Amino acid sequence: MDSPKGTETLIIKHRVATLGESHYSYEFYQKSFPFLMKKLPEEDVGITVYDHDSHPNAERTLGFDRPVWLNEKEVVFESKDGRKKITLNK
Repeated sequence: MDSPKGTETLIIKHRVATLGESHYSYEFYQKSFPFLMKKLPEEDVGITVYDHDSHPNAERTLGFDRPVWLNEKEVVFESKDGRKKITLNK
């Protein structure tokens, strides 16, 4: 996803493990050059979901279907477990 002015790109990698409940793991990357990206390791997030009706997929669980950019370097997601702020490198 691109920042409001398009100067930054945030890439979200996610996976899920399900056995009754679902555990979502999210990793965040910042695009650094046209074909390179840098992992933001301090920003990794894990969320466990028991109620699949209200949080049916990875997008809704983290809230990356409706991001709120604070500026070109910070984005907030309203996740199942509360606000998650991701800060891109300067």
